[in-house]
Amino acid sequence: PSFSWDLAVEAHGQSSGAVMSPEWELYPAQNVLDLEAEGLATSDGKGYLSLRLSRASLKWSSGPLDLTAGLFHPDWGSGWDTRPTDAFFPSRPLLWEPGLPLASEGMDAKLFLFDDLSVEAAGRLLKDGAGDWVLRLVDKSVAYTVVPSFARGEDGNRLGLELQVLFPDAKVWAEGSLGWGGPFAGRAFSESCEALLGASMVMDGTTLRIEFLEDGTGSALSEGPLEAGYFFVSGERGFPGEWAGRLGLAKSDSGGPWILWPKVRWAFSEAWEAVLQVRVPLGDPGPLGALPFRAGASLSWTL
Repeated sequence: PSFSWDLAVEAHGQSSGAVMSPEWELYPAQNVLDLEAEGLATSDGKGYLSLRLSRASLKWSSGPLDLTAGLFHPDWGSGWDTRPTDAFFPSRPLLWEPGLPLASEGMDAKLFLFDDLSVEAAGRLLKDGAGDWVLRLVDKSVAYTVVPSFARGEDGNRLGLELQVLFPDAKVWAEGSLGWGGPFAGRAFSESCEALLGASMVMDGTTLRIEFLEDGTGSALSEGPLEAGYFFVSGERGFPGEWAGRLGLAKSDSGGPWILWPKVRWAFSEAWEAVLQVRVPLGDPGPLGALPFRAGASLSWTL
């Protein structure tokens, strides 16, 4: 048997040309201990400072069994800008991007049945005695990944399916979820689904990605629900000195502005990373039109 541990802390600062909501304005679930501190607003409401403990977990491994407990974030889904099969914290594409995904307080267990096949069960605790749990069957090889999943919690039930195929310099993926019960009760089939298609390839050291999300649930926007489809295109490249740059672009198929999203990372030591990013809306009002200009910096420490 072996033990390992994970600890990470982040500090964020943001500013905008308009009064804005906190960094995690649509916090999907409230952890029991609230180790992710709330954003501290500036006097004019156009800026936020925040500090959060991003990871604090222990992992125990013995033979085919891995157990993780504490404040953790499991690596679920294949999508880049959003992950419909992440039942705890889907990476909503238009939320402000923190350095690390939001974490949950709970436990995760993985049992490897064969080299490429494993069963994973996870549960988390929430405020007011609520909780969620997830069951996943993971078939993962060098060339492909297939993961059916089932999740049950306060927000109803979800069936998920993740598919991914790898090539030497490229990969393609598809991911989707279907919800019922809870907030999905009485909805039409199309209003209970999220479907994602994506592809990436490496050209001359630059990673290019394109994704399309069909969001029938209306939950992809952080500033207000809206059922629509969204395109995401990005390019990312590393540079000498542990620098990396990413330029992202988002657009709804129902009109509205383009969202330009440049981001720069600098890993100036093994444990420290700094991030600068700007979100700039370009164009007429419509889907995505409620997103204001936003600029921010963050600093993360991982041990």
